Amino acid sequence: METNRDRIEVFADLAVMSGLLKAGDAIPAAVQIFAESVVAECAVLGDDYGSEDETAGDQIRASLLTRD
Repeated sequence: METNRDRIEVFADLAVMSGLLKAGDAIPAAVQIFAESVVAECAVLGDDYGSEDETAGDQIRASLLTRD
């Protein structure tokens, strides 16, 4: 996947690939919340990798949990 994509676009594309949505459908709030929850759990795993200044978890959060 490309870097610097809109997080909602990423979540929608993943939902389409997994059969939860049809292409072009709006992403339901429940699917967005689920995606954000998975991202948050993955970010916790990444907190052990990186430096004191920035971890992999920090980068994941910045990319996929930053509010619009």
